Amino acid sequence: MGWFGRGKNDKRERTSLRRSPGIGDPTQVLTGDDRIDSQKVRILLDTIAELISTVDHKEVLTSIVDNAIGVVKAERGILFLFEDGDPEQPRIQVARDHRGVDLRSPIQYSTTVVRDVCRTGESKTWKVSSSQSEAVDLSQSIVDMKLTSVMCTTLRVKDRRLGVIYVDSRATQREFDRGDLRFFDALAGALAVAVENARLIREILATERVKEQVKIARTIQEGLLPNDPASIDGFDLAGWSLPAEEALGDYYDFIPLRDGRWIVAIGDVAGHGIGPALLMSSARSMLHSLTDGPFDLSDVLDRMNKRFEADTDGAIFMSLFVAVLDPREKSFVYANAGQNAPALLKREGGKAIELERTGVALGIDGGGGYEVKGPITFAPGEMLLLATDGILEARRGDDFFGKDRLQEAARKHGERPAKECIRAVHEAVLEYTGGEPPDDDLTLVVVRAL
Repeated sequence: MGWFGRGKNDKRERTSLRRSPGIGDPTQVLTGDDRIDSQKVRILLDTIAELISTVDHKEVLTSIVDNAIGVVKAERGILFLFEDGDPEQPRIQVARDHRGVDLRSPIQYSTTVVRDVCRTGESKTWKVSSSQSEAVDLSQSIVDMKLTSVMCTTLRVKDRRLGVIYVDSRATQREFDRGDLRFFDALAGALAVAVENARLIREILATERVKEQVKIARTIQEGLLPNDPASIDGFDLAGWSLPAEEALGDYYDFIPLRDGRWIVAIGDVAGHGIGPALLMSSARSMLHSLTDGPFDLSDVLDRMNKRFEADTDGAIFMSLFVAVLDPREKSFVYANAGQNAPALLKREGGKAIELERTGVALGIDGGGGYEVKGPITFAPGEMLLLATDGILEARRGDDFFGKDRLQEAARKHGERPAKECIRAVHEAVLEYTGGEPPDDDLTLVVVRAL
C-alpha cells in the first residue's frame, strides 16, 4: 500500500514525545491519582499475564491489537511488523476495530503518522482541533477519515525495533492526550515482549517440526540402505555409513541381478544434509530401475547423468562408482563416474590396483561416455576397498587421513570379516581425528574374496 498524500491547509495540533522508558519508570506512567494509577497498573499486569499465557502467534498479535484499542478506548487499531527488521518496510499483521472485527481491505490509516514513527522510532499523538490556529502539515487521510485523534508508538525489545502499533478515533469526546501516550508507550513494552516471545516460540516449534521430519526422513533413508548380503559364494561383503548431519548424502548398495551377478556401488552427492540426501535417494531409485533386466553399464551411467543434470539444473553433482561382480568368475567390471579411486588390495607385495575414473561425476554438463573397464580377477584374500571423501578427507589439523592410511588400516585387518574390518578402519579414522565429529558423511564398503 502506498503512502497517502498530505493536506496543506488544515489547522491541526500535534504533540510529539520521545519514547518513555516504559514500565520500569513509574514517574512516566503514573499520575498521582490513586484510582487512575491503580487502574493503569492493573491493566498493564492483566495485559502481560494474558499475553504471556498465549503461545499461538496469530492469537498473540490479535490480542495485542485488541488490548491496545481497549486500554486507550480507541475505535481502531493496526499492528505493523517490520519485514526483515527494516523500518522502511512496515507490513500490516492485524487490523481490528473496537468490536473485535477485522478491518476490510483496503485499510486506510494515517500513513504520514505511521511513516514518521517508523522512521524516527519516536512515539507520537496527533489531536485534531479546529480551535487551533497553528497549521500543521498532516496526512490528507486524517481529514478524509474524519479522525479526531491518532496515536502511534514503537514496539521495541532492548535496542531492536520490531514494528509499530497504531490507534485512532473519530469520537470528539475521546481525544488522546500526553497521559494516554505515556501509558500507551508503557503498554507497548509489554506488547513488544509478547511479539518477540511469540516469534521465538514459533521458531522453536518450527525447529522441532523440522527435527521430527528429518528424524522420519533419516529412518526411511536408513531403510533404503542395503543389508549386507547373507550369502555370495566365495565373497564376504559389508557396507557402513555415518552422516555428518541428520541425513546422509552418501550412498552404497548391493543389488542382486537375475543372472546371479551383483552390483556393488558407492556414491557421494556434493554437500551433506537434507538436499543431498534427497538426491541420493533419487539416484538409488534410478540405479535399481535401470539395472532391473539386461543393461549396459555405460548406458546406465549416461542415462543417470542426463537425468541428474535435468533434475538439478547442473547446480549439484554426484560421484558414483559401480562394479558388476561375477561370483562364478571371481571377477568384476566397473565404471567410475568421478568417484575417488577405489582400490583392489592385492596380496602379492602389498600392491593396490587403483580403479581410476572412467568419466565425470553425474550432473555435470557435457558428461557421458562412461568407459567400462575389466574384468579384473580376485585372488583369495584380496579386498576391494571403497570409501567416500569423508573418510579420505578426515582431518588432523591441515592433514588428511588419505588413501595410504586407509589402505594400511584395511590391510592390517584384512583377515577379519568384512564388518570387523570396516569397524577397525572407522576406529583408525577416529583415532587420527581425535574423535572430532566428521565434517562430511563417512561411507565404507569392503568386498573380500574368500
